Amino acid sequence: MSLENSLVLGRYRVLWLLDQKKLSRSYIARDESAEAFGSPVLIKQFMHDLGDQDAPAMHALRDEMSALSHLRHAGVVSLLDYGVLGERLVTASAHAPGASLSVLCEYFARRQRPFPPHLAVYVVRRLLQTLHHCHTREARSFVHGRITLGCIHVPASGEPQLTDFGLASLEDVAAEAESQLGFFQTRLSFAAPEVTRGETPTVRGDTYSLALLLYRLLAGSNPFRGQSIPETLQRVLQLTPAPLVMPEWEHCAQMNAILERALSKDPALRHQTCLELSDELSNLQIGTYDALAESLATLVRSNSNGDWRQIARLTRSVSKSQPPRELRGSQRLAGALESAPAFVSGLLTAQPRSVSEHTVRDRENTEREQLRAKRRRKRRMAMLPTVLLPAAAIILGLFLGRLGGAGAVSSAPPARGAAAVTAAAPPTAADPLVISAVSVLQAQLRECLDPNERRELGSKVELEFGAGGQLSEVRLWPSELTQTRLGACLLKRAWDTGVSAPAAMSLVIPID
Repeated sequence: MSLENSLVLGRYRVLWLLDQKKLSRSYIARDESAEAFGSPVLIKQFMHDLGDQDAPAMHALRDEMSALSHLRHAGVVSLLDYGVLGERLVTASAHAPGASLSVLCEYFARRQRPFPPHLAVYVVRRLLQTLHHCHTREARSFVHGRITLGCIHVPASGEPQLTDFGLASLEDVAAEAESQLGFFQTRLSFAAPEVTRGETPTVRGDTYSLALLLYRLLAGSNPFRGQSIPETLQRVLQLTPAPLVMPEWEHCAQMNAILERALSKDPALRHQTCLELSDELSNLQIGTYDALAESLATLVRSNSNGDWRQIARLTRSVSKSQPPRELRGSQRLAGALESAPAFVSGLLTAQPRSVSEHTVRDRENTEREQLRAKRRRKRRMAMLPTVLLPAAAIILGLFLGRLGGAGAVSSAPPARGAAAVTAAAPPTAADPLVISAVSVLQAQLRECLDPNERRELGSKVELEFGAGGQLSEVRLWPSELTQTRLGACLLKRAWDTGVSAPAAMSLVIPID
């Protein structure tokens, strides 16, 4: 059941579907509570069938989710709320524009390039420090137990964050049904060997998973991922990953030594804390945290697959509005807003079904605009022989006639069908060169003639040029001709040619 356009957990209005996977759906929503009205929120609906709500595993899941709602750290995506709808878990988390680490890996894979080693070390070190804080909290410590590429979110700030805390407990509730479907393959390939044997996730298991994540970034693949769950389990329990081969990286040998210990099958031989592994990797880090964060942020902004302008627009729209009157109290209204419009703060109701669809739509619009521009260029090139060249010939003929006929005067009237020319200057514009050039324009005007169309004999077009030689007026004779199809065509042709003259003059062009 889709959650779009519904109010969930009593305060979050779901706007559109962001992503859909086999066991979860992600939505963009808006907080409609008075204290945080308009804030973008990520809603996740998990497809796990939770079954008996009174089972001990369900009580443990609720207890962990309740504790996680109080976990606040810059490296953790904050859990704002949770609930069970139709025997399925729904969570609400703080939302920041960015991309998952898996998206960044796909970017480098498409270009057949390795993930930059200095950024890989930076990402894993920041995550190790975040996990160390979670492992050693005084109030209540947390072990993630389910680290994969997909649960690492990199916001636009370039500071990587961990998501999906508590999902290890959620999957334990529905483990029997899901293991039969084979959806655990990715999780198992990143899990420590002792976890695949059924042991409880520990600090050393999280350390192992992050070390394997580092290996995955540098090598481009997970060596333990098999074609099936049995093959994956066998690799996790028995396979020793091959050393990294990166001749262009001077710290490759030192990295292989660190990973050999961190990926040991025996938990006692590994780094005992995340901080211990982070300190050992510090010798391989190049650059300051701020510089590396900016480099990663640039990578995220250029490769994010979401249209984050929609999120910015959402925030700007609601910042200019006020919460509904019903929301100005401190109470949460679970049912009062069910009849309210989904976009009460000025957003367009025609939102895309998903952010990825919106991005595809933008890309298609850009491609169509580029195609239109290409067609316009072709049309302009096609105009060169049909319009521009004849017009240039006319202008050149007029200019040459003006110069060549400076000392010649023709007293004989032009022959029938030729252009009659008069000028305010000496009658040099009646030079045969001028008449020859104007004949090109006359031929274009005659293209408007229809043999089956009746017209009055002696029809003509009069062109009046101003002092600067620009065309200032076009007259038709007889005047009734302007009300016909022929007159409209003649006027359009005369103006479209862009003809000009060397000086002020009048041209009379018969069209019989």
